[in-house]
Amino acid sequence: MAKIETINAERGLRKDERLAVSLPVSTPNGECTTRDVSASGMYLESNKTFVAGEFVDFSIEFEGPSGGLMLKCNGEIVRIEDRNGKIGVAVKIVHSVMESVEGKIFMESNINVLSSSAMLTRDRGAATP
Repeated sequence: MAKIETINAERGLRKDERLAVSLPVSTPNGECTTRDVSASGMYLESNKTFVAGEFVDFSIEFEGPSGGLMLKCNGEIVRIEDRNGKIGVAVKIVHSVMESVEGKIFMESNINVLSSSAMLTRDRGAATP
């Protein structure tokens, strides 16, 4: 089981409390690993290239109390960093769905605050949750 550690908000700059946890993440660019996760975003470490400002679909599969769960998200890449030979990717979640691995939806969330360029991109169908 992954070790989870609470990370304090940095001088009020963070909207939500972050949890330091390493989980496998599937993206169209390949597999990544979380460094930390919050209700509004996550920080990924990858060997693959991402582009700041673009939207990415990703999913995390894990075991819940009643079986396998899948968190499916769409997020905006807000920052890219070089992290000692890996690529650090900060992602702001704009849409998420929690469902069983069989596809039964347990919870769905839409973040209502999108940048105008994000709305235009999503309206054109380029990024679908």
